[in-house]
Amino acid sequence: MTIKPAHRRIATITVGVVVLLAFVIAGMTLRVPYVALGPGPTVNTLGDVDGKPVVEVSNAVDPNPKGNLNLTTVSLRDGMTLFQAPGDRTRWLRVTEGPPRR
Repeated sequence: MTIKPAHRRIATITVGVVVLLAFVIAGMTLRVPYVALGPGPTVNTLGDVDGKPVVEVSNAVDPNPKGNLNLTTVSLRDGMTLFQAPGDRTRWLRVTEGPPRR
């Protein structure tokens, strides 16, 4: 018994679509055990936020300093799916035991 070329072609396309659909669903739902570190916002600690100074020093040599003293931060991203992970061009850290995440 031989399979007609048209039936073989339909079977091949069907299997390919099912496998592709399985990969898409897996990529959208499975989470990777890594976190991505990236640059965070900076804050001028010599400036004001909502009319209040960010840092207040009593008995300072210069009570009205000029310039910037930037506080740099790091952003942390976790809970990414397989599709989100490769697109994030930051450094990766493996999730290990540590303090609980909030």
